[in-house]
Amino acid sequence: MIIRPENIIGNEFSAKGESTFRSYNPSLNQEIDATYYIATAEEVEQACILAQKASKPYFQIGVKKRTDFLNKVIFYIQENQAELLRWFVQESGLNEARAKLELDRTIFQIKTYAVSAEKLYSTLNSEAADPPIHSIKREYFPLGPIAVFGASNFPFAYSTAGGDTASALAAGCPVIVKGHPLHPITGHLVAQCIQKAAIDTGMPEGVFSYLNSNAIQVGQQLVLNEAVKGVGFTGSIKGGRAIFDLAAKRETLIPVFAEMGSVNPVFISKKSLKQGNSWAEEYAKSITLGVGQFCTSPGLIFGLNSGEFDDFANRLNHLLETTDEQVMLGSSIKENFTQGLTKIGVELDATSSPNAIKPTMKVIEAKEFLNNSDFAEEYFGSFCVLVKCTDLEEVESCAQFLKGQLTCSLIAQEDELKEMSDLIYTLKSKCGRLIFNGVSTGVAVHPFQQHGGPYPASTDSRFTAVGDDAIMRWVRPIAVQNAF
Repeated sequence: MIIRPENIIGNEFSAKGESTFRSYNPSLNQEIDATYYIATAEEVEQACILAQKASKPYFQIGVKKRTDFLNKVIFYIQENQAELLRWFVQESGLNEARAKLELDRTIFQIKTYAVSAEKLYSTLNSEAADPPIHSIKREYFPLGPIAVFGASNFPFAYSTAGGDTASALAAGCPVIVKGHPLHPITGHLVAQCIQKAAIDTGMPEGVFSYLNSNAIQVGQQLVLNEAVKGVGFTGSIKGGRAIFDLAAKRETLIPVFAEMGSVNPVFISKKSLKQGNSWAEEYAKSITLGVGQFCTSPGLIFGLNSGEFDDFANRLNHLLETTDEQVMLGSSIKENFTQGLTKIGVELDATSSPNAIKPTMKVIEAKEFLNNSDFAEEYFGSFCVLVKCTDLEEVESCAQFLKGQLTCSLIAQEDELKEMSDLIYTLKSKCGRLIFNGVSTGVAVHPFQQHGGPYPASTDSRFTAVGDDAIMRWVRPIAVQNAF
């Protein structure tokens, strides 16, 4: 594959502007010799016009031909796997094992959504009705062009060919991706795979476009363009809320499906800790996985003030302290992480690499937690706050204090659950996924998965960004009455 600097507008490459930016290697803390042209307003408009024109023919070709297109995307991704993995590692600071795992997940997601689309469009729910209605059935209709924002922490799985793009294309919606500036080479090479697959399978031009940008203007223009009928976003609360608010200013309102921040609280019982200290090992791995740069990374652990919880905290602290330094996705990520921890009185240890961190934690009392909402915020890195509670009532108060979450976890024995019924109710009211005796990292692509939650975890807790039902974000139901 060739590293190209242009934007991808339908079947063409385009570089009409003069503003550029370069790729960057966070491990080496230096730029990569690859320059990208930032999309102009004219190029954004052209991508939107082509996507709008493609909407009708792309839907009418049928689910079988759309599946052929998605399978061809998989073919080109696999054919160029070695090069994609190499650039993933260079641009993210993450290792090749993580890159390969994420690439495999991306391919699996594309396959899953192709199957979901076949089920969606082949199943017609029809019933006889009383006159004057003779029959009524439910069909699904694609929303139209979707704008997808690439995520910083998932160069494959939540970016160019990630879950939002794959589910929208499967649903019959053209997609315009605004690539993330932290991995422009990886994103653009994957985009070339999609473009080539679209051309090879005879898809209408404009079914896919990819726009380069390292600033907010391109994203703003996309969201405000009346041709765009929906938005997919994975990232920060600040970014997701800005997109949501911007979309609300449009003449025609559209859905914005933003999966945003979550601190993923864990509640661990004294009795569970008496069974042994293996939970410290489990959570040390989970906290440091991917340098803590997962939307499901556990950032809060609550327990009763006891010798068992002290032992757990001491063991966890030792495991985090003896973990090697980890390189974050970029200098801006490191800066935000450092500033956030400083706000709650945590100073990071020095590291050999300017973009690296040493995993750490902080132990506080429940009263301190309840008096300072900063402890309940996500800090997007290998860090966790442990909260000591005096009794179950104080645990419940802490749970009620939390905002909406992607996940909540409860580590407890079966015979303890009855006395925890109020806590379980509260946790269910706060999250999209409740985990018993496990860790929150690792979001299975499963028909029953729910990756979303009450605000600010996501902008619409009724939908999921992972699993078969993710496709439902990009369609709307139509009742067809008295059809022949």
